[in-house]
Formats: sequence, C-alpha cells, structure tokens
Amino acid sequence: MKSALNAVLILTATAWLTACGNEEQTVTEQHVVQPVKLYTIPSSKQLTQRNFPAKVTANLEADLSFRIAGVLEQRPPFQGVKVKKGQLLAKLEQKDAKNTLKNREADYELASVDFKRKQKLLTKKLISKAEFDVAQAKLKSAKAALASSKDQLSYTNLYAPFDGIVAKVNIHNYQVVGANQAILTLQKNDTVDLAVQIPELIVANYISNERYKAIKATVNFSGQSFPVSLKEFATQVTPGTQSYEVVYSMSQPKDITLLPGMTAEITFALPSDQANKIHPIVPLTSIVNTDESGNSAVWVFTDGKVALRKVVLGNIKKNGIEVISGVSANEQIVTAGVNELTEGQNVKPLKWERGV
Repeated sequence: MKSALNAVLILTATAWLTACGNEEQTVTEQHVVQPVKLYTIPSSKQLTQRNFPAKVTANLEADLSFRIAGVLEQRPPFQGVKVKKGQLLAKLEQKDAKNTLKNREADYELASVDFKRKQKLLTKKLISKAEFDVAQAKLKSAKAALASSKDQLSYTNLYAPFDGIVAKVNIHNYQVVGANQAILTLQKNDTVDLAVQIPELIVANYISNERYKAIKATVNFSGQSFPVSLKEFATQVTPGTQSYEVVYSMSQPKDITLLPGMTAEITFALPSDQANKIHPIVPLTSIVNTDESGNSAVWVFTDGKVALRKVVLGNIKKNGIEVISGVSANEQIVTAGVNELTEGQNVKPLKWERGV
C-alpha cells in the first residue's frame, strides 16, 4: 500500500514538472525576436556629398642649386626655417670668381683704349677700315666677357626666389658642390595644395573647368572645416587606378600648421543639377525577388516590424545596387537573411557585441 502511494506521488510530481517545463518553453519561444542587420537610406544631402581622402602638397616647391661649381662657404639655413624672398641662403667661395673678374676688367679697359685710339687714327685715314673693325670686335668681345665674369661672381650667391620654408638641406659647409647640384628644397608656406583622387564616374560629369568650379569643396583638419578653391585637374587617369587627380588650394590656417605629406578629408557638395542623377545604393543582399516577373522588393523596418515593399532598381555598382524608387530617406531596410522573414514579423536591430 505504501509503495503504491509513493508511485502515485512520483507520477504526480513528474507530471507537474513536465507541465511547468513545457509552459516555460512556450513562453520563451513566444518572446524570441529575430535580430536583423539594418541599413539606413541616405538623405538627398548625403547623396550629393562625397568625402575623399586628400594629401597635403606644397603649393610651390623648388630645388635650389648654384649655376657654377665651388666650395660652400656659407651653409644654408636649417630645415624648418622660414625665409623671405631675396634672402641670401648660401654662398660659395668667391676668390676665383673675383680674380677672373679683375682679368676681364683689365681686358676690357685695354680693348677700350685701343678702340678709341684706332677710331682717331681712322678719322685721319692713318689705318685701314679693317684694322678698325678688328679693334671694335675686340672691344665687344671684352665687354661680353666682363659681363659674363660679373654673372659668374653673382652665381656664387644663392637667394630665395619666394617666401617659404626650408624643407630639406642636402649639403654642409666647406663641401665642394657641382653646378646644378640641389643644395636645398624651398617650399611656399603661405598656401598649400590638396591632391585628391576622384572616381571616373564623377569626373565624367565634370570635363570642363567651369563644371569643376561648380563643385563646392571644403577640407577637414582636426574637426575644423576650411574652404578650398580649384587649382587644376588631370584629364589622364592615375596609373593603377580608375581615378583622376584634382588639386585644390587653400591659405595656410592660422591655428593649424599644415605640412606637405599630411592627410586630410575633402567634402564635395555636388551641384544641384546632379541631384536627380544620383540614387541611393543599397547592399545586394537586401534585395528580394517577389515573383517570376522580375519584380524586386526590400524589407522595410518600422516600429519593430518588417514589411515587404516593391522597389525599382537601377545599375549595379561596386558597393551595391541603385534604388530608383520605392524607399525614402532615413528609412531602414534589412540587409541579411531577407528570405527568412515574413510580413509583419517582429524583429530587432542587430547589435554587435565586442569581439564578435
């Protein structure tokens, strides 16, 4: 009797636990909400704006050198030093050039005296015209040699052709330097250039200078924006890419020092006449084929639920496909697992956990 009672109690307890387990499982299954990956449709302003990395380059850069060879007597300023136009940057020993100048001055004086003497003799018909012509030619030759020797002396001094900053110094004092050997690199520092590579799809609409000027551009440095102006653009593709180089210029900011080689970001605001030609590009994984006729749709996420909506597609791009119509700015669409969803299904945005 006691054994039968125990068996009844065990069966009752087992049934109660099983019922509770099934009820808990049912409640858990009812509250499972599928996470989905979402993509936000950009606004028209976002579509007409493009951000590209840019590289700071010198607006004007020159490798300065002497026209003649010699021994360096005065070293150029140190790297990073600002200089003014006409400032003496370096100097060669002038001993040989000065000696040559003295010889040319003596030759010129002698030729000048001889010419004047021959000129008087010719008026008195004491010499032939041929002798006078020789004296006149010698005077011209001596004058040219004198001017050349003066130039050679001036070539021993190297002056700054413009205001700038010494970017690099290649030699030291007392070194023998050759003619046209680069002594230093001078960069213009009151204005900087920004070189940016523009994709061919954008360049195709801006084949003229006036069209490029219609693009309003700003450059971003350290959270600050500055206006830039068009300087030049290339019509030949950059090797290894399908892009073209466009160069913008800007004045050197007062509170930020920009040096060649630094990186920045340029934002382009395309002209309003291009707005109708630009459509949002969505991931290919967000597109659903609704029927055999080829109609396409996307799952639109609203208030925790998804709804299927037909869309008209455009061209396929490298980063997705164009949507001509069917979605509006700031709407969110599902981009993963679209074939597993049902109309009105409860979903939640997928949140990426750290390390996942």
